[in-house]
Amino acid sequence: MRIPTVLLALCTTITLALATGCEPGPPDDQTPGDADGDATVAVPDTNHAARVEGTGQMGADATAPDDAGQLQVATAGGPGPYLANSAGSALYFMEGDTDGSGCVDACTQAWPPVLVGEVAPTVGPELQAGMLGRITRADGSVQVIYNQHPLYRYAADTGAGRTAGHGVEDQWGHWYLIGPGGDALEPVQP
Repeated sequence: MRIPTVLLALCTTITLALATGCEPGPPDDQTPGDADGDATVAVPDTNHAARVEGTGQMGADATAPDDAGQLQVATAGGPGPYLANSAGSALYFMEGDTDGSGCVDACTQAWPPVLVGEVAPTVGPELQAGMLGRITRADGSVQVIYNQHPLYRYAADTGAGRTAGHGVEDQWGHWYLIGPGGDALEPVQP
């Protein structure tokens, strides 16, 4: 029996969408958050540097390279369970940074933002998919967020299980590991 071309194309599209974890976006004539049921949340931003573009499993529509892969929970080297990327590198957020504008230029050398690559990140079983989202930074790159916190790596961490950025206070702000519940972990007291 021969399958009609239109039906075959539809099945291929659905299979690809399920395999990549993408969700359809709003029609071109609607903005995210319209009455179409999209769960978009606008972040108050006086300079309009970024906006939150949804939550849950994200579509693979950006090309900025990074290997967030599947966000997971790690425990090695931290004061408790914390978010890590698929390579086991600790993920941080900067206190008060809700749109990625708190860490730009030289800051991104020390604290590289976790950007959406060709394959959008997902969350492991111990994390909440509804807390996963993205923002568009002022430079146009798309950054991964968890519980409304833009995520960063710390350049001084030399591999999995390294958490040297936790509790750091530098010229850009205060940096913390983020726990599976989406909140800052308390810094370890000396």
